[in-house]
Amino acid sequence: MNNKSYILCILGFLASFSVDAGCISIRGSVRTQAINEFEQVGRIRLSSDAVAFKEALGLDEIEGGIHGTIDSQAMTIILHHQMGFPGVGSLTSEGDQAAIVGAPDSAGNYPVIEALKINQPTSPLNGAFYGWTFQNVIAKGIINLKTGANSFAVTGKMCR
Repeated sequence: MNNKSYILCILGFLASFSVDAGCISIRGSVRTQAINEFEQVGRIRLSSDAVAFKEALGLDEIEGGIHGTIDSQAMTIILHHQMGFPGVGSLTSEGDQAAIVGAPDSAGNYPVIEALKINQPTSPLNGAFYGWTFQNVIAKGIINLKTGANSFAVTGKMCR
């Protein structure tokens, strides 16, 4: 094996860690503002270190809008989301479960963890997301009941 072949072999081996059995690790951020006690709107940004993310979605990072509605505000908060990424596609989630996991800080920010149940896009109208599933998508962040401002870090996987 010559040096070029050896280097290509190593690069291929390392790239295989980025895409785990057809899955791409994703991360991102969400910032929303409450419109009222049952509705919020904002921005969502997703990215990944994997080359496959760019191959699948056309960009290293995608950004779009998010609209959320709250069905229940009991011990577990139940939400639904519509997410649109211009030029890329759209996603929806239903029955997301969020919970406040601690006391507020001095600014009134409550720590929250939310498990998103992103629907599998079943139509080519979903754009580049068509055929992908989303697994273990978790949003950790804060909500502020005084200002209505919310901020989350998102992690998970998208799989084919």
